[in-house]
Amino acid sequence: PQSKIRLRKHYPSLVAWMDTFKQVSIQYFERLKKNEPKRFKAIIGNRKKKDVYSLGNSNLAVALQRIESKIFIDYILDSCFMAGISAFSKHDSILFKESQSSKGKKLMVNILDEILGNGNYKLSLG
Repeated sequence: PQSKIRLRKHYPSLVAWMDTFKQVSIQYFERLKKNEPKRFKAIIGNRKKKDVYSLGNSNLAVALQRIESKIFIDYILDSCFMAGISAFSKHDSILFKESQSSKGKKLMVNILDEILGNGNYKLSLG
């Protein structure tokens, strides 16, 4: 795809790292399937695609989704509740009551700055 070509042109080392991650993941699932078939079946039980190539190829995306979920649910949402802020998590967003949005945004920015570093992310207000 054109987007992958542009990404490779502007960020060749990132694309090389992603390709290496995928290859290592494919090799991991191949070894797991061969050496620990019960564990392999337990890991892939609810996944749509169960072949080692698809599993390894999607492993980076799955890992990033888990990190995103951990940040938004385990850190931001939990901190909101502990601070008495009414909030609702919706995928990669946190919804606040309008009366608490300023306090909620400030808490969220503090957590994202701590985890990702100040200026290393883009926060969109909906």
